Amino acid sequence: MNDYLGIVCHQCAAFNPMGTTSCEQCSSALQGVGGEASGAVEDSMEQARNFICQQCSNPVPSGHKFCGTCGAPVPDAVKSAGTSYFSPVQDEAKARLVLVRGEGGVEGLTYVVASDYIAGRDEGEIVFPDDRFVSPRHASFRYEGETLHVYEGSINGVFIRLRAPAVLRAGETFRAGEQLFRVEPMPPEEEMRAPDGTMFYGSPARPGHFRIVQILEGGVDGLVFTSREPSCIIGREDSDLNFAVDIYMSRQHTRVSIQPDGTFLIEDLESRNGTYTRIASSLALEDGDYLFLGRELLRVELNHA
Repeated sequence: MNDYLGIVCHQCAAFNPMGTTSCEQCSSALQGVGGEASGAVEDSMEQARNFICQQCSNPVPSGHKFCGTCGAPVPDAVKSAGTSYFSPVQDEAKARLVLVRGEGGVEGLTYVVASDYIAGRDEGEIVFPDDRFVSPRHASFRYEGETLHVYEGSINGVFIRLRAPAVLRAGETFRAGEQLFRVEPMPPEEEMRAPDGTMFYGSPARPGHFRIVQILEGGVDGLVFTSREPSCIIGREDSDLNFAVDIYMSRQHTRVSIQPDGTFLIEDLESRNGTYTRIASSLALEDGDYLFLGRELLRVELNHA
């Protein structure tokens, strides 16, 4: 019967005869059944340092899967336990959205995107109640793996600052300064005649390559500019299309060019405030990106800890 009684080493799980003070396999000091030391006095702080076995009340060193005294398994919650942050604000792996400019908002206010977040006028974790150009549920921010994406589903869209020259299709919009524009091809030429065949008189029509349409608040068209050249520059002064009273527009702000396939190339001319294009549906965000939601301008800060 004595062959079945012994002490299991809590380091290597080797079986040792009763009365043995050190493991015959790894030479570690052995603990007696019931937590009494075999030939030695148990450290009074041993139980404070380790997980306490729920079966025999003996300490189990960190990293062990089984109790060295009775063989009981260590619970999964103990094996996988990690240290949590007091708040997601402490987590350097989470993205931050910094309010640069807004309607009634506190400039510099930072939103930590801890998980999937909604931004809107009435709904979500990021709310802009004073911006009438923000939809009730304007955009969402979601992590795909470790990458933060923005998804838009609003009337006025989400605009991102150009990282590099980009392609626009006919009818798409962009922002420069405080202006919103739409690019269009030239409309087909039509002869307007009276029923008796008399052609209506007007100023001579000059040929053009494409048009840029200013969009006013409420969605109505404002100024319509016809580019006589394959490209045009928009700015505050000394440009093809000037907005002298727009203090957020640089002297020569952005260039739009028509391509042979009918698309348009838009380039920011190192302006101070950047040029923004509307995202199609979703986009992976990068550190330093700027986003417009209505009149709210947000800077994306991604930590790469």
